[in-house]
Amino acid sequence: MSLDEDARWLEWVTRQFESIAGDDKEIDIDEFKTALKVKESFFAERFFALFDSDGSGSISLDELLEALNLLIHGSETDKLHFLFQVYDVDGSGSIDPDELRTVLKSCLRESAISLPEEKLDDLTLALFESADKDNSGSITFEELKAELENFPEVMENLTISAANWLKPPDVDQKKRQAPRYLTRAYWLNNSRKLFFLFLYACVNLLLFITAVLQHSRQGGGLYMLAKGCGQCLNFNCTFIMVLMLRRFLTWLRATWVVRVLPLDQNILLHQIVGYVILCFTLVHTTAHFCNFVRLSESSEYRLWEYLLTTRPGIGWVKGTASLTGIVLQGAIGLMVLCSSTFVRRSGHFEVTGS
Repeated sequence: MSLDEDARWLEWVTRQFESIAGDDKEIDIDEFKTALKVKESFFAERFFALFDSDGSGSISLDELLEALNLLIHGSETDKLHFLFQVYDVDGSGSIDPDELRTVLKSCLRESAISLPEEKLDDLTLALFESADKDNSGSITFEELKAELENFPEVMENLTISAANWLKPPDVDQKKRQAPRYLTRAYWLNNSRKLFFLFLYACVNLLLFITAVLQHSRQGGGLYMLAKGCGQCLNFNCTFIMVLMLRRFLTWLRATWVVRVLPLDQNILLHQIVGYVILCFTLVHTTAHFCNFVRLSESSEYRLWEYLLTTRPGIGWVKGTASLTGIVLQGAIGLMVLCSSTFVRRSGHFEVTGS
């Protein structure tokens, strides 16, 4: 949420609290569920227990706001510690395998990913064995934090999950006139991502114009359009892999680059580049197809020969450009299909590769 949305939500929580609390200005567990509209009973009970700092069986407005401010404005470590306490039901200061499994299941659910039970068990066991450095049969907060620091994207999803369980309704949605993307708060809170997208667009535009100018004398507008998109595809099909190089990104996080680029949003940027590749591919293929239609009307080769044979001699490797292009078009379409949300939710998201 943006800073303005945070402020509106805290105002909404305060009004909800004051409308439900009695003369004693405190609420019990049932009133707490009604006030914050927590979606699941387990989380409501755990939140209430953590917010009730004095163990009185009820919470005051000050206790509630103090906890919510920490959860919203705290660091990733603060949020992860809160999440650790949520699942440390017995207050022992450690998490056993069953509790860790619940943590991972919640993280995957927040990420719209569904794993079969046996794969979730394998993931739990692998993470538990890796994090339990002293082989004590349980994981302390420091052990969990040290392990998750090796996987920043998981760390981010876990800390987001802690806030999403208390996600408020869209406060004052009807009163909001301007779209969220046009608000000043959005631009301030997403400055690094917007700066990256600006640089990314400039690089693609520069590559496109360069390729068009290089081929301006070799063909018509359709040919130049296809070449421009092809040059952009060469760059993007390499760059999309860079965004998933974990060790490289971990190294960059220790440099000044982290202050200007949204390195923690590499998965989102990876998805954006994937859709850009799809768009460039469609335009590139369509431009070539229309150009072949035009050429087939005035040459010895027919359209199907341009598309499905090597006779016209198009391409560096024995004229196979059209054939390999069709294969690549099918491969990209399959990758986009397999990375769609409905496939990931089915538990078969691994077919997309990594």
